[in-house]
Amino acid sequence: MSNPSLESVDCRRAFYPGNGCGNIICVNVSDGTPLWRWKVSISKSKRSQPDKET
Repeated sequence: MSNPSLESVDCRRAFYPGNGCGNIICVNVSDGTPLWRWKVSISKSKRSQPDKET
């Protein structure tokens, strides 16, 4: 989970949450469209898991 923040950017309200894919994104508050995305880490779900021994 992240601690999202709100800010005014170019006369628009922007929302900055982190998501489960390892990105921080900037979202337009009024319509929900993403303004940008920045990859900061690799999600655990995306990492390769070792093969289980049978």
